Amino acid sequence: MSALVLNPSLNTPPCAPPSASPPAPRLPRSGGWQPAGPRPAAAALALGLHLLAGLALLQAGRMVATQLLPKPVQISLLEAPQRPPEPPQSRPASPQALPLQPVLAVPLPEFETAPSPRVAPALAAPAPVAAAAPHSVEAAVAQIAPQPPQPKTVPASALRYRTEPAIEVPLLSRRAGEHGRVALRVVFDTQGRPHNIQLQQSSGFTRLDAQAVEAMRMARIAPIVEDGRPIEVMAVAWLEYELD
Repeated sequence: MSALVLNPSLNTPPCAPPSASPPAPRLPRSGGWQPAGPRPAAAALALGLHLLAGLALLQAGRMVATQLLPKPVQISLLEAPQRPPEPPQSRPASPQALPLQPVLAVPLPEFETAPSPRVAPALAAPAPVAAAAPHSVEAAVAQIAPQPPQPKTVPASALRYRTEPAIEVPLLSRRAGEHGRVALRVVFDTQGRPHNIQLQQSSGFTRLDAQAVEAMRMARIAPIVEDGRPIEVMAVAWLEYELD
């Protein structure tokens, strides 16, 4: 560092030390103080101190940067746990390893062979029966049970009506011009009442046939007597339907 020469005659403060800049031109001496010339040793010392301070700051900056940098993360791979060895499985013994048991021979029973069947000689066919056997129980009972007497067939002229059948042409048949003869097969009981009426011959018109059956149902005859007792008779009665 350079030394300042103070002038005791002037009451002025001392000036700042000169920097490392090149020295100012020397002014001519006049009244007041003048700076002394630079010294090489002081300049070298100042330059060294600046270099040391810069190196110290650079080292401090590196230390701070090192502390601020994140620490490296260490990753270690874990090995998978090894599975314990499986116990050996017991295998079934092969059929050959099983002990063979002796097989006892069982004697089979002896069967007697049946003799071969003999063919019988053909027999003569039986003689045909005169009457065929009944095919059902009802037929057999009908042959055994006594048959009721059949009504005696008499001509229509033998019938004496106590109540004659009312022969009347229906109104619709009259308007349609229907006419003709109806034949009825009628069975009369012992009291002279008709109990079985059947159409034997139609007139060709349904209305006339129905009216004839209904009229004969209301008719009555005198009982027919034979050997002193009344009997059932059957006759064919004719009813005529004519238009006036």
